[in-house]
This record gives sequence, structure tokens and C-alpha cells, in this order.
Amino acid sequence: MAGQVKRKYISETVKYMNTFTSPLRKIQGVLPYSYDGKMILNCYKRYYPSQWKELVSRYEYFDEKDKHLISVGKKRRYFHKSPTDFFLSLPKVKQMVSRGPMSKHQKEFSELRMKQEQEKLRKKIKSPKRVSDLLQFEDPYHLKVFITAYHNRSSNLRQKIEVVTELKKYHTPTIIRFFQKLNDSEQNNQIRKMAFDYLQSVGAFVRLRKGFKGKSKPYRVNIDEFDVTPEDLVERLRSGSIQSLKQFDFFISHSYKDKSIVTKITNELNKKGLKVYCDWTSDNDFLKRELANEYTELVLSERIKQCRHVLFVQTDNSVDKNLNFCSKWVRMEIEQAKITDKKIFSFNFTSKRSIFEAITLNNLVETIDTKIY
Repeated sequence: MAGQVKRKYISETVKYMNTFTSPLRKIQGVLPYSYDGKMILNCYKRYYPSQWKELVSRYEYFDEKDKHLISVGKKRRYFHKSPTDFFLSLPKVKQMVSRGPMSKHQKEFSELRMKQEQEKLRKKIKSPKRVSDLLQFEDPYHLKVFITAYHNRSSNLRQKIEVVTELKKYHTPTIIRFFQKLNDSEQNNQIRKMAFDYLQSVGAFVRLRKGFKGKSKPYRVNIDEFDVTPEDLVERLRSGSIQSLKQFDFFISHSYKDKSIVTKITNELNKKGLKVYCDWTSDNDFLKRELANEYTELVLSERIKQCRHVLFVQTDNSVDKNLNFCSKWVRMEIEQAKITDKKIFSFNFTSKRSIFEAITLNNLVETIDTKIY
């Protein structure tokens, strides 16, 4: 089986190498009078950033597979070259830097034509796929719990889809590898499709897999729409399911009108290694706005308990001129934070005084390190 897998990898690699030929032909026209392999590489990165990102992701994918084989006492199988070495070893690149083609290029070289070709390619540059702002870029504390639950033999299709739906909210190397493994080996068609779509959405390397051969089993074709409500989540939180095991550093209390501000705050906190709960991203599958009810309030109360601190985003949308909360949800969240004795910080974007301890991102982290942890 190992030999068959390796032969398939070699065949796919040959086909993949051929995809570079057409772009390299176009790059030939933008090269200066004298050039070398590294200059071709730099041009490729500049004019084909998405394709370069795919090569890097492909290398990381197969390198991780080889590391896993070694970790379980087996030999490496793929030996994927580093992105730079892979590129420089392409037959087309080798041909371009050989004496004949370089001499021909120099004889036909025109500064004007080079600039014209550069402008043509510049207009056709496709930037790497933009990753959704709704994703978090830091592994959650509950990552291992969810992955373990997924692989538990007793987990049914709905439970597995719940795990997949949860982890799709994050974009980290660990989670990308998790979804790549699902795309490789998961037998349920729905989950494999979810894994494939996620990997494509974040620009990670992924190959569309053929269906499994042999007799079709019910598990392979079963589908679960995972149509859930706030009441369903309350039940999970009370029953000791994986949802009750989540932990976060911050619960962000805010006005729904300040989504763009909250997104920026979340990304900045992630960069500091902090885990964030935000209702419309962290529980968007359960807490649909049109289903908001008393169970939504119970969910938010439980999520506040799972957070170390509360961060209030003070804006003209969340407080009025008298510093009263504009939203019953914000009011409830702050009351719950006080009841559960959570430290409340405030990012103040108004000209008014801060309702809670005003803080910036940098001294927020300093405060946590020195006063709380």
C-alpha cells in the first residue's frame, strides 16, 4: 500500500509541476537582460502570489506527513523539496536558465517590451484568497477536547459535525492539519466536503478526493443538516457535553453595530495569544439573531462563566449620552459579569468617561499578566 501511495504522489507531483509551465512562459517576457533562477523565483512570487502560497502549503502538508511517519517508527515517503528548491528544480526553470534560451532572450531583449509585459502581468495578478474576518487566528483552549471527541468511537455523525462546525471558526496551522486529515481519510461524504470547503476558503493546500470504493455503507452517505437553536445549546451546556468544557480569556460585550471594531479587537487579542468569545462568531451556529429568546440569555450567561474576564466595547452605539447601556443584551451581560465576579475592562471609543477601567491593548495584556494571572 505504501508503494501505491508513493507512486500516486509522484504522479500527482509530475502533473503539478506541469502547471508551472504556462506562468513561466509569461514570466520570460518580464525578465531583465540578465537573470538567474532566483530572479525568476522572485518574479513568480510577485506575479503569482496565490500559486506560490499553494506551493508553500503543499510542502507543509507533505512535510507534516513525513514527520508523522517518522514519529510512528516508519520511513519518510514523500521527501517534498522546500518551496524554493522545488521551484528551482522545475524543468521549465532549468530550461530558462540554460545557455541557449538565455542567449536567445538577450538577443531579442527590449527594455520597452519588458515594461509592457510587466504591466500586462501586473494587471492580471490575483491576490491570495482573502480569509474571512470572522475567523479567529489562535488555537482555542478546547481544541484538544474537541478533536478527541471527534475521534471517540462512540461519537455519531451529528456530534462529529458539531466538532467540525466549531473548528471551522478558527484558522491556525493545527486546525488546517486537522481538516487536511479529514479530507484525506474521513469516509462520510458530508464531512469530507466540509473539510474541503474550509481548506479552500483559507487558501490551504487540498486535493479533491474520489469517493471510496467498495460497498456503500450508510455512514458514508448519511447527512445531518445540524439545524440547532439556543435551546439546544443550553441543553448541551447543562449536560456536561463538550460545549461545557470551553474556556476563553475574554467575553466581548458590545453593540451589534460595532462588528468591525470587535473584529479588529479580536484579531489583535489573538496576536497576543488570547482566546476570545464573541457571540456572533463563537456561537453563530446556535445563536441566530432571528431565534433570540430567553435561551439566548442563558447561553450568554454560561459563556460569561467560561471566560476569565469581560471586555466592554464602549462606543456611541453601546451607551447613550447619560452612559446608560443602549442594549438589553449588553445590560444583561454586564450584570452577569458582576454577579459572577468577573473583572470588567473597557475599550473606550467615546469622548465620555469610561464606565469601567479604561485600557488599551498593550496595558490590557500587562494588567492581566501582573494583576490577574
